Amino acid sequence: FFFSSRRRHTRCALVTGVQTCALPIFLKPFVKGVNGGIYYLPPPKHLKDGRVIQDDPHLILAHNLYAIKRLYSPHDGECLVMNLELPMDGIREFTLPLKEVASQEKLKAALATQGVVFVPLKISQIASYLMRWGSFLINTGTADKMYMQQGWTENCQSFVLGATEYEARGTRPSPPSIWSRNISKYLTMGGSYEEWKQSIQMLNDPGYELHAFIFLCGLASPLMEFSTVNGVTVSAMGESGSGKTGAMYAAMSVWGRPDALALNDGTANGLIQRMVNMKNLPFPLDEQSNLSPKEASDLLYKVSAGRSKLRMQASNNAERPQDYLTKLICIATVNQSLKDKVGQFKADASAEEMRLLELTLYRPKTLTEPRGRIMFDSLKRNYGHAGPVYVSRLMELGGPRLSQIVNEETTKVTERFTGKSEYRFLIGLAGVVFAAEKIAREIGICQFDLERISAVVFGELGRTLRETTEAKLDNSLVLGDFLARSAQNILLAMDGKIGTVTPRGALSARVEITTGQKDCDVFISVTALKQYLAERQLSVGMFEHSYRDWE
Repeated sequence: FFFSSRRRHTRCALVTGVQTCALPIFLKPFVKGVNGGIYYLPPPKHLKDGRVIQDDPHLILAHNLYAIKRLYSPHDGECLVMNLELPMDGIREFTLPLKEVASQEKLKAALATQGVVFVPLKISQIASYLMRWGSFLINTGTADKMYMQQGWTENCQSFVLGATEYEARGTRPSPPSIWSRNISKYLTMGGSYEEWKQSIQMLNDPGYELHAFIFLCGLASPLMEFSTVNGVTVSAMGESGSGKTGAMYAAMSVWGRPDALALNDGTANGLIQRMVNMKNLPFPLDEQSNLSPKEASDLLYKVSAGRSKLRMQASNNAERPQDYLTKLICIATVNQSLKDKVGQFKADASAEEMRLLELTLYRPKTLTEPRGRIMFDSLKRNYGHAGPVYVSRLMELGGPRLSQIVNEETTKVTERFTGKSEYRFLIGLAGVVFAAEKIAREIGICQFDLERISAVVFGELGRTLRETTEAKLDNSLVLGDFLARSAQNILLAMDGKIGTVTPRGALSARVEITTGQKDCDVFISVTALKQYLAERQLSVGMFEHSYRDWE
């Protein structure tokens, strides 16, 4: 028997030898066979002598196919959630956009992909059947919304995690969108919550303070929504065996299967699209040492900006809407310093360094192979339990209270360090991490010695702020590097006489030396210097301004 989303329909009739079971009256002339299948019932013929002849129903679908609810997707528009009853496989559920129903060729491909058996010549009647389902559900109920991203929904009314939407009053299913389908299947539970907590609690041991901080970044990522910055990158740098990947797995095991969620490789556009899909969940990038200097710079900027690059629409000369923003923490593991890598691309990388907290992890003395199996390898089997507990608590607290907690913790960090606006990314990161630890401790996810961990973290944060300040542009170094690169294109003059060495290329500078004088006069080609500054990603105006201060 067929069940609609509103009422049970069990009215049966014998129609010209075929026993049928009625669908909602709105779907006439389509009926369901008691033994399965969907039939089209032709209208009766009225003869002149008053007799009524009913032709046999035509089978259009071999197996039961019916809609159970409707969805609205920002990507696909109006969609039907279909149930297909297969004799050996049971019920198969899939989403069918109405725009595909409107195109017979697309409908054929969509139905065949899901295992729907039909006669191709009947496709027009099948499309009419499905459109009637759409019209019936539109007139009898509201549509559920399909979310394109993980994390907070509009105005933080709910939180999407995998295939579940968490609200203050409970949970409800959230069908994965085409964007999040690849990751939502890994945002699930596995193994034991108690075994997971035992592994995580081992991060509280001395020597694992930075590992614990990276784990807390996984919990803190959703709280970036209540921070003043959009995103920040935490880079775990260390030699093989230092536990940097294990620390990232710990952060991701809060939400799902960590080894499947972590990205090892991908195109630049693919990585940014994954970031957009995650929205508020942590964005894990494992072993990113092969990033080029330019790609590393772009990554740090896009994470902090919380958006992908602007693109044009394919069908017309217009911009694609950028409705999908992010506020998250990117956790990356590397063998080479990202700061040094960006420095190869830009002479002044201070802007990127403000958006990056680079932690150097050393192998703790107690990190033996058996301990590593218990603490890190077990996370591949036990995962995904803490996320729902944590999100439920966030929904209980509500947006205003979460904003207050994040603001309180951020203020404490600001008071300890400088309040300069350029340090807002690193200070905001520390604020949400300590806020997350406070919430997690209250609900029993972990019990860390925060005083010891924060002492180590504050030391690393202070070191990072000092190094960033000291790394500001030094014009003497810039000019020295320019002259060194231009050594073969410099003209040397001694006491007014031109030297015998001829520049090999366009003249970059002329050096005049006078006997008996300690100093010499250096005349630099403006064109050559501007070209060098452009190659090193330096602003000519800022260089001239700082050069006047230097003089």
